[in-house]
Amino acid sequence: MPPVATTDRHEEGTCTGVLATGTRHILFLPRLTIRKLAAALQQMEKNKSYAHALACVDLLDYESVCALADTGGPDNDPNLMPSRYMILRGATDAGLKQNGNLDDYPYPLGNGMPKEMGCQALADFLVMAGALTGGSPAWWKAKSGSEAPREFPGCDQEWIDAYIAFTEGSDACYPLYEIPDQHTVSDGETLASIAEIHGIRSWTLIWELNKDSLSSPSDALQKGSTLKLPSDSNLDIAEFEDWMESWTGVEPADPWGYHDPRTVLLDESGRFVYRFAEVADCHFLSNGFVPLLSGDADLPQAIAAVVRYSLREPDLGCLVLGHCDPADTAEDLQELSLRRGQAIQAILGLDAGLWLDVVRDASEAEIQASLSGIASVTGWDCDPSTNLDSLAGAVSAFRSGCNDTYALGLDDADDWTELDWKAVHRLLCGLVAQRMLEPDPPEPGLPQWPDIELESVGEDGTFACGDSYPIPDDLKPVYTSRTHRRVEIVFAPAPLFGMGASA
Repeated sequence: MPPVATTDRHEEGTCTGVLATGTRHILFLPRLTIRKLAAALQQMEKNKSYAHALACVDLLDYESVCALADTGGPDNDPNLMPSRYMILRGATDAGLKQNGNLDDYPYPLGNGMPKEMGCQALADFLVMAGALTGGSPAWWKAKSGSEAPREFPGCDQEWIDAYIAFTEGSDACYPLYEIPDQHTVSDGETLASIAEIHGIRSWTLIWELNKDSLSSPSDALQKGSTLKLPSDSNLDIAEFEDWMESWTGVEPADPWGYHDPRTVLLDESGRFVYRFAEVADCHFLSNGFVPLLSGDADLPQAIAAVVRYSLREPDLGCLVLGHCDPADTAEDLQELSLRRGQAIQAILGLDAGLWLDVVRDASEAEIQASLSGIASVTGWDCDPSTNLDSLAGAVSAFRSGCNDTYALGLDDADDWTELDWKAVHRLLCGLVAQRMLEPDPPEPGLPQWPDIELESVGEDGTFACGDSYPIPDDLKPVYTSRTHRRVEIVFAPAPLFGMGASA
């Protein structure tokens, strides 16, 4: 995942949220609105052409644009989208007209045909195509019978379903494969037949690219003349793609990247919001992936907050994101950030097997730091810096504490073993249970809590950023972490994670 851009990307301030890691924060991120999207398309049309704007429209997922309209708010009014680009669910001819967005067709349709690209006109076309039921529209001269035409005052869900059914399986108007830069006209060819030859859904793209040489789209084409086609050479939409990527962090052709946890939730005002709990930097050593107990911040409390929240919101999915710090110098930062996330996932999911896979090759420095943190929380004499026998005595004291508290039966072996790491996992899960005010019986078995639904983005719900996640300067005074070295646990409705999860 690309790091968050730090230039004008964050809205100012934080507010009280639903999860806690020391203080409670929800980080508000800038929202992509219909108003901004329409402005970007208009700018593309102004700078390039209408054909370029149509090609940009075809990069967007229509249902996702409608989802923006569903969030409400003045900047997400569906009537803000000019009808020459698309008509969104909830738009009306009156609303479009009031906003100056009820556009005329950019080309004549013929005598008696509608001139405006509005909800009613497009619904009438769907009726004529058999995708919607209703009588023939009044402007259709060849109608038979006296059945009154059905009225469609707005673009509702039935209209949307009919439109999707009508266009299902059609090629994109901007082909995703190589096409020639130009076409030499043969006798009897039309713009529509040329579009069909090259797999271009709309002949209007060809018309828009050749307005300089054609006086009207209905004119007969001259045999032997050449027409420009909407190829990569003739359509430059890189600027719009870059603009989209600055909002989503994913390729524009994906369904808007709603699985991207930076832009995954919407608050009441329609802003994308980051709902998260954080395991802060003080719980990891540089280049380390073992989560450590610390007197500076309560690791079990942070994880307990996640578990409690997941119990209150059982329909939400969860992503676990590991981040790196500029001080991390590991050869594979992607692997390091993934391991950090997996270690927290192993505690959340009570998964001793995953825990061992992550920590079994941890450094001696992490073993000592683990023992020091445990000593600070439990009071056991297992801090290598104070124990008279140094590391060997600290390990012995740790095993003694685990045997007395959890009846684990650890042998007093010379070396640190996998059983010791399993004991650390048991202790951490037990401390989480205590923070949840749940009984934590002193027995070998792990405490129990319901599974947290980890979503399928990344590695079993764990996402490796492989890079630092810059903290905006204006948020550093209130942000829990001191550095980028941390793990974030992000919640969102599970279906949103599913959009583009295969990307």
